[in-house]
This record gives sequence, C-alpha cells and structure tokens, in this order.
Amino acid sequence: MTIGGDSNHSNLKEFFIKWVVMSYVDDKENQERQINTLFTGLRGMGINSFCKVMVRTSIEKAIFYGDESAGKRPEKRPDDRLDFRYIDSFVKLIVVLLTMFSFNKHEFMAKVLEFIGEVVDEEHRTKKTEFNQRPFYRMLMNILTAINHSDCFNQKTQLSILFSMSDLFKNLNPNHYPGFAFSWLELISHRQFLPHFLRAQPSGQGSSSIGAGVVPGQQQFPNLPGLQGLNAVSQPDNTLAAQKRLKMKDLVVNAFIFLKNNMIPGQAVPPAIQAFYHATLRVVSVIKQDFPDFLSDFHFDFVNSLPEHCIQLRNLILYAYPANLQQPDPFQRDLKIDLLSEIRQNPRILSDYGSCLLAMGLREDLENFTRTHRYNNKKQDSQQDERNQQLLVEICRKME
Repeated sequence: MTIGGDSNHSNLKEFFIKWVVMSYVDDKENQERQINTLFTGLRGMGINSFCKVMVRTSIEKAIFYGDESAGKRPEKRPDDRLDFRYIDSFVKLIVVLLTMFSFNKHEFMAKVLEFIGEVVDEEHRTKKTEFNQRPFYRMLMNILTAINHSDCFNQKTQLSILFSMSDLFKNLNPNHYPGFAFSWLELISHRQFLPHFLRAQPSGQGSSSIGAGVVPGQQQFPNLPGLQGLNAVSQPDNTLAAQKRLKMKDLVVNAFIFLKNNMIPGQAVPPAIQAFYHATLRVVSVIKQDFPDFLSDFHFDFVNSLPEHCIQLRNLILYAYPANLQQPDPFQRDLKIDLLSEIRQNPRILSDYGSCLLAMGLREDLENFTRTHRYNNKKQDSQQDERNQQLLVEICRKME
C-alpha cells in the first residue's frame, strides 16, 4: 500500500462506511472474508486521502445524523447522545491497516494525528462556541488505548508515536484552543500517556533515543553555572528520559499559562476556569505523589508560569522534593539547617534559569553580590557593606 496519492472523496467515504458496517458483524468468518475483499479495493487508493476522509467522516457522523445522499440536510444530535460508532471503527481500521500492510507505522500514525489536528483547528475556528470537544477526545483516547495495548507496535514505535502525540497536544493546548481545554487536560494526564514520559528508564535503556540525538526542535538541557557535572552524574543531556521529561514539562507549563491568562487578580474567575484550576490542582497532586522529582527539577519553569495569587498550587510545587531525599524532622531539638550534610549538595535544577537571569539583567549583579558578600563576611568593611545594600536594592528593583 502506498502512503500518498489522491482518490475520489465519495468512493473513500463509501469504503469507510462499508467498513463500519462490517466491523459490527457478529459472523467473524464472513467478516474476515468481506474485509479481505474490501481491502483488495483499497490497495490502489491513496492512504493519506483515505485517512483524511475517515477522520472527517467519523467526526461528522458522531455529531450529525441523516442521509446526505437522499438530499436531506444532516441534523445535529443532542450533546449527550453522540454516536461514537464511526470513531471506534476508525481506530479499529487503523489497527487492521497497521497489521495487514507493511509500511512505516510511526510515519502513518504521525499523518493520522496531523489530520486530527487539522480537523480540530477547522472545527474550533468555524464552530466557535458550538465546538464539541467530546468526539475528538474519544478519537484520541481510543488511539492512546490502541498504542498501549495493540500488538502491532514494538516499544520503539510506541514511544515514537507517543512523542508525536505530545507534539499534537502541545499544538492543541488551551491557550490556542480553549474549547478543547478539558479534553486536553484529561488526555495529557491520563494513565496511558503521562507515566510514559515521567517513569524512570529501565536499566540499560538510559542512553537510547528516538531517531538520532535530540528530537528535532527540542531544546537540550542547559549547561547551567554551578551545575556542571551534575547532569552528567544523573543522566546525559540527550538521553531518552531527558527528552520525555522536557515534552511533559512543556505541556504542564501550557496548562499553567492558560490559568495565568484567565485568572486576573481583581477580576471574577469564570466557573469554567475555576473547574480547570481544580482539575489542574488534582493533576499536580498526582504528579507530586508519584513523580516528585519532575516537579522539583523544573520548579523554576512551573512557578514562573503560574498566576502569582495561586498560592496553593505554588506551594504544592515548591514542597516537592526528590524521592531519595530524607527530610529532617522540623521538630527535632537543636536542629541546625546549616549543619546538615545535604545542605552542601547542589540541587538539581533542569530549567534554563540562566537565560531568564540574563534577560532580566540580573546575572552579573547576582554574581557580584555573592562574591563581595562572601568577601565582606571575612573582612568587615562598612563601605563594601553599603555597596552591597545598594546592589541588593537594584536587584530587587529589576525583579519587580
């Protein structure tokens, strides 16, 4: 089967509708015979065009009913009575295609996800407040389930497709598509998606990667001052684990930015945004419970993306600490933080805070303050102390 070409739209739609009817037949032997006959006719058709038709037809049939061939205008279904049969059959057909034909599975799935993104964009742009996110959630959720449970994907292909899905979710983030916000948050936090990006790598797989090197367009971990060698101790910059965590970090930051853009101090927060905030809070709570290292590694990005008055969410992030770190008992008698051995260990910060300090003009001031402050602690110098106070005032001014 070729991955390209064009075919008549009506023929492709008719083919897909035949498949939907066939996929619900109980007679498995007859169903298999009809499928083989049907796929013989598909071999000469362009699979890209067919995928486009399947995506659009599935969404249309979920929302509207009526026979277009009879010249009747399709009528809209009630929002609580959508027909998901075409969407379910569409995902079944994807699995059948991947099983029966030999072609690049990742390339094929990337195209399917691209078409879904195009339809979401078109529907969201044209329907506006009438946009219905449920069919798209059902479609993407079924694809996620197929990726996790189908035997036609090996581990490397599965991870490559999940990377493509994370790119799609990044493009469909609620800052661009607010009508898709709740489905988006449910998808990125689902147990069949999120753990793949935050779970620790099995032994012997830490240096593998998707393709070669870092994913195209994906930043590497920055070489931060004072942390040279720390990344090397934990994991190389371009490992698969690093790539996966950066992907999830971008998605979480998108959720926080959406809250920041819609939770304006002094203004009433709409009920939908309140619901999104509480849902986000639950997601972060789960991440803190199962993957606290992720929150502590990227706390700089997360806190900077939050609204300043989201104190509960901010505290939840800042309270996260690596799972292998033992916290001291705050009620211990004669507890002296400065004497703890862990206080001498540099924290692992994987955010690119250096660029932020440079953009704000703070890096040189902070380095001067740290250097002169240490010197002045050893030699009491009132003039230097005064200069440090002035420098501290200047740093605070720039941070406002």
